[in-house]
Amino acid sequence: MRPEYFLVGGGWVAWCFFHSFLAARGVERALKTMLGERGGWYRLLYNLFAIISIIPVVTLEKTRATGLVVDWGGLEVLRLFFFWGAAAALAWIVLSYDLGDLAGIRSLGDADKAMYESLVTSGPLSVVRHPLYSLAFILLWTRPLSDTAIVSSVILTLYLLAGTWLEERKLTARFGDRYQAYKKTTPAYFPWGWFWRS
Repeated sequence: MRPEYFLVGGGWVAWCFFHSFLAARGVERALKTMLGERGGWYRLLYNLFAIISIIPVVTLEKTRATGLVVDWGGLEVLRLFFFWGAAAALAWIVLSYDLGDLAGIRSLGDADKAMYESLVTSGPLSVVRHPLYSLAFILLWTRPLSDTAIVSSVILTLYLLAGTWLEERKLTARFGDRYQAYKKTTPAYFPWGWFWRS
């Protein structure tokens, strides 16, 4: 196995670790305490860190690639349809959220503001519980896949699955039976049964 794979894989594992570590409730509380009156800045700073720290890992993946491994051949049009369709749907879904809350801007004046103030089950969330993750899976596997991109996609797919588990634990702890009932009626990623509902 080429050393570049370990380098790219290690970069993603480190990014995923810090991304999750800084989102842990205990770490979040400790950092908000350290920030004092500026505790409300935590979520915005967390998002900025996630964006800035991902740049070197993506750069590493691109510069260490040796070329495309997966060739869709005559199905290239299908690949482009899924990729750009998922990208457009991702943009639409992000814009349907409260961007101030998502980015962490709304919590600037309130360190105790919870990320999940109410259980939202409408819009895209009425179709699947994790629409952003669903589209991320599609984008990860329908983008041009070089050797290093495949390493990245495997690690990020596993990370999204682990992230789902952690996020659902938080939501269950916060909303209890309401979230459990929502789980029973709404699939996690792909709306298999939604297409043939009457």
